[in-house]
Amino acid sequence: MTEVAPGYREHYQAIGQMIVAFQGLEATLKAELTLLMNNELGTVAGQLVYAMVAEASFGTAVRIASAIPGIFTPARIGVTKEESVIRLSQCLLETSEQLKKGLKVATEVEERRNQLVHSHWFESAGYVAPDGVMSRMKTKTRKGGVSIAFEHESIEAIAAVTAQARSAQELVGAALRDYKQIVAYEW
Repeated sequence: MTEVAPGYREHYQAIGQMIVAFQGLEATLKAELTLLMNNELGTVAGQLVYAMVAEASFGTAVRIASAIPGIFTPARIGVTKEESVIRLSQCLLETSEQLKKGLKVATEVEERRNQLVHSHWFESAGYVAPDGVMSRMKTKTRKGGVSIAFEHESIEAIAAVTAQARSAQELVGAALRDYKQIVAYEW
């Protein structure tokens, strides 16, 4: 195993914490989608839903979740009384806004996580970065050439991604649980 260069241990801890926070976001998204689609995991249908969602990529799970506001309508839920439709519509609007906000943050977190995870890191202070900052290199090969970009990453910048992942996890998880409760409620 390669030894961590002196002075970069906190960077690696920050990257590890970010990865764990992203995995928590992904697990919450997939678990809540599974429970929203079928809460009977011991049944054949429940196991199929569980397997299907488990195999979905993070991006696919986000796209499925983003379709929910268009699917959950008073008419599809079976609510017809005017006063109930008004109350339900307000609940659906608030839940939809929360879900959209959470999914937007989740998408930003995934993009940033991919940047951090799929980069080549340099630990040599002063080589391509100032002291206390790690540099990452991203190389892209395209028709006609290669592009190489260096970006400096501070512990604080990585920790900000971790905080965003936790925020998205809370927003998305709460919104998906709310959709489940909205369907179960006697309107």
